[in-house]
Amino acid sequence: MGLTTRTIQKWLKAKAFPEAKERRKRKSIFDPHASYVLKRWKEGQRNGPQIYEEIKKRRFSGTPQTVYRFLRRLRVLVPLEQAVEAPPTLVQDFVAKDVVWLFVRDPESLDQQEQAVLTAICQTNGTAKTLYKLVQEFRTMLHQRTGDQLNGWLTAVKESQIRELQSFVTGIERDKAAVVAGLTLPHHNGLVEGYVNKLKLVKRMGYGRAGFALLRQRVLHAL
Repeated sequence: MGLTTRTIQKWLKAKAFPEAKERRKRKSIFDPHASYVLKRWKEGQRNGPQIYEEIKKRRFSGTPQTVYRFLRRLRVLVPLEQAVEAPPTLVQDFVAKDVVWLFVRDPESLDQQEQAVLTAICQTNGTAKTLYKLVQEFRTMLHQRTGDQLNGWLTAVKESQIRELQSFVTGIERDKAAVVAGLTLPHHNGLVEGYVNKLKLVKRMGYGRAGFALLRQRVLHAL
């Protein structure tokens, strides 16, 4: 059991079950700054690096990771305490893939029920609200060809600390020049890809029939 003889004898002599002593919480250099960070959080400040810089000026000597860990806890706890409960009938008929579709669509294309569901989701969860904002900003860049805003968007995603978007950002940064070009230039290879798909279809339809001469004629007529 991992108990010493002395401990067991002490328990046997006790008239009642000896309650375990409450462990003392170890003091942290962050403790004096926790109330300030919570205050800034409730004021709407969600930028981890910014909060870290603020408490550094207040003589905090710890690492940014200490601050980020505290902020991650707040993301879980504070939205639950401050949540505005959404009517269950609004959301219960929507599955995850439907919600994702609401996030990526043009807001003006949503019907009244879809808009109500989207509003309810964003009101009940601060992370979902931030995620929707970032997704819509990227969608706007894509449609309006504003690739010059990509760097600012990438910074905002990193500061949001939304794990699901971090891998997406990593993929963008691996081939950033191509992504910027795709978000800026009007040129694309869509027409070429269309012809390639058509050629593949014609080739499959002619599988096992005659030879190259017939395939050539079918390809030329298809194009």
